[in-house]
Amino acid sequence: MSITLAVLYRDWDVGRIITDDDGRMTFEYSDTWRDFPEGFALSASLPLEGDWIRGREDHRWFANLLPEGPAREALGRSLGIGIDNDGAFLERIGGDCAGAIRIIPEGQENKEEYGYQPVSSENLRQLTESRIPFRKAAGMGLIRLSLAGAQEKWPVKWDGERIFLPVGGAPSTHIIKFPGPGFPGLAFNEAFTTRLAGLCELPVTDAQPFSDWIIVPRYDRIIEDKGIRRIHQEDFCQALGLSSHTKYQSEGGPSLADCAQLIRHRHERPAVDLQLLVRWQIFNVLAGNADGHAKNISRLLDTPGGRMAPFYDLVCTAAFEGISTLLAMRVGNQDKPGHIHRADWSAMAESSGIHPRLVFREIEKISSTITNTLDETAHSAIIEWGQDANEPIRRVVKIINTRLRRITTLLTS
Repeated sequence: MSITLAVLYRDWDVGRIITDDDGRMTFEYSDTWRDFPEGFALSASLPLEGDWIRGREDHRWFANLLPEGPAREALGRSLGIGIDNDGAFLERIGGDCAGAIRIIPEGQENKEEYGYQPVSSENLRQLTESRIPFRKAAGMGLIRLSLAGAQEKWPVKWDGERIFLPVGGAPSTHIIKFPGPGFPGLAFNEAFTTRLAGLCELPVTDAQPFSDWIIVPRYDRIIEDKGIRRIHQEDFCQALGLSSHTKYQSEGGPSLADCAQLIRHRHERPAVDLQLLVRWQIFNVLAGNADGHAKNISRLLDTPGGRMAPFYDLVCTAAFEGISTLLAMRVGNQDKPGHIHRADWSAMAESSGIHPRLVFREIEKISSTITNTLDETAHSAIIEWGQDANEPIRRVVKIINTRLRRITTLLTS
């Protein structure tokens, strides 16, 4: 039996999703939205003119809003939904997605009750250890929020002291992320790597780590006097009309050149955002982050053409055993960090329409910044976050120092 889902932006009718028995989705903008002076295309891959293949790009875009991997499997068991039924997942948890849209069963647009369920400090540790409250609440129909990615996450509201679970489609302000088995110290790793990225002039959000979880502000939410305002966004897989299953370049996913072309043709300030894209790729190589794929970069659509969103999920993946060290996006044709040479950086630059001299200038600048700040940043982070952070951060520092020596040799060769 087909299901019709309403797609809303704030309280405005954007369009309808029709899902079939297998969860395949087709989307159509409403005439009201097309004629609306403030109406806009949800994605670069979903133009208002409707020029896309029905059931392909539209399905991929909406499916990209959903959890992946183990997080999806666990949530599916709680909801009683088949792992591949994208439409059924969105029906149950589409009330507050990445970006500014809400997805609600047709006819329920104005019937949902919003609110927040407090999580007391006394039971927070117990809840974070069990990690089941979000799944349980979702299974009961209380929480209708969807976060992409394979990591276990809670969308929450946080006022700096108290944590609340949103009920219905109420907007969240932060994301709590939990490490999976085999990733000790991930929260400190991510928070420290993110802080380094900020020092390298990459826009990031300030992450607050704890021993077994990390809380991160949502860059697609703005807290105002009158409430929480959603900001529309999409990741680069969505913008390019690709499935989350092809987020890695080795699996047919976007290259840096593909992302650069999208920026050049779409963004309001392409030169600024191309520089940020290149800087992000250089930082990933130096920081040991092999998971810099197309779903880990996004576009904010709050300006004409869009702009780069703050960078997120910045982790020194090389610090963990059992994770591939191959880069999610190649440098030229090279995905092995230890085998990258000047010619590879030049090839990456030229394929992206950027002069190689600009890339090498960024490499030198970022390398110098990290060299001059790494030890002091590590020391201050350990003091701030406590001794539990010492080993994870020291492991990251060791890896980065090795990468710095390699790139210094490259620059002087």
